[in-house]
Amino acid sequence: MAQLGKLQLKVAIKSPADKFFGFFKNNMTRFVQIFPEYFKSVEILGGGVEIEEGSVVSSRSTPMTAKAKFGDVDSESRSMTFTVIDGDILKLYKTFKANLQVTGSGYANWVIEYEKVNDSAPDPEIYKDMSAKVSKGVDAYLTGA
Repeated sequence: MAQLGKLQLKVAIKSPADKFFGFFKNNMTRFVQIFPEYFKSVEILGGGVEIEEGSVVSSRSTPMTAKAKFGDVDSESRSMTFTVIDGDILKLYKTFKANLQVTGSGYANWVIEYEKVNDSAPDPEIYKDMSAKVSKGVDAYLTGA
């Protein structure tokens, strides 16, 4: 029987919360240049550079490809949620959903919810680790560290 799971991560950031969230919302395609070890391509399907509700982003990354649809994107609460709708990742997980919320108190909070296709599928720790490294990398990029 498949298992439902949830991973949570809290990353301390030094950059202003609005600037950090704004980078994810407005510059996600730049991940390829900043994180070439993870991202081989990032494309907002249908054009544009800003992530908004309904946006679909296709990415080719290490370890897998994914196409994700963004649900809630709220600049006021600095929160965005996406659900994977296609790609290699769905070979391991029936569902894969992630939420990023950036707090005014200096934290990027990630919640990853997933359902494994079977009991032998691994917990998605690699995506938790990648979220931490990308968050720290964006923060360093924004603060010039």
